[in-house]
Amino acid sequence: MIMLKELIDFVDASFPSIPYGEKKRAKEAIEQFEKTGETVNYLYDNLLPELSQGDVLSDIPFVFFDTDGTLQKFKAKAMVINTSCHIENKNYLTLVPVVSVDEMETSVAAVKSNKAYEIMYIPDTRLSEYCIDFSMPVTYDTSLIKEQIEKGNIIRIASLSQIGYYLLLIKLNIYLMRREDPVTMGQRKN
Repeated sequence: MIMLKELIDFVDASFPSIPYGEKKRAKEAIEQFEKTGETVNYLYDNLLPELSQGDVLSDIPFVFFDTDGTLQKFKAKAMVINTSCHIENKNYLTLVPVVSVDEMETSVAAVKSNKAYEIMYIPDTRLSEYCIDFSMPVTYDTSLIKEQIEKGNIIRIASLSQIGYYLLLIKLNIYLMRREDPVTMGQRKN
């Protein structure tokens, strides 16, 4: 449960414009989980009926260019980050790798407390050894991924619960839309 409190504090520091009352209510809601002893389920017990935002898929090829411009490839589990309506109506899916926590350059403590901007950790037994790395997206044709799922070549491993979905939204906002540093903001004003 500590991770949730730390995340709220992290959001508070990253988005100070969020009204105090909203932050206070979020903290109170988290404290209710502790009081009742309920387990927070970030992943849905079953898969959602359709491929959805936040779904985790089995191994997908990812590519990136290293420092000398050489194309590098690796396989990893993947998370779908497109909105569900985008999945249904657009031709491309954006996937990010789900990689071993131990492979991250960031400390395990920072990863597991969700304090690293570009990484999301989901404390669920199905993914407890993994984290989502938003910094290395790859794009695939939607029909290709859906076809491979239907054929059984790609397996849908998990779908986010409502709490997991909100965690994803928070982490994507922090990663992509947090306030710029004061120097950059000053440069934008000139």
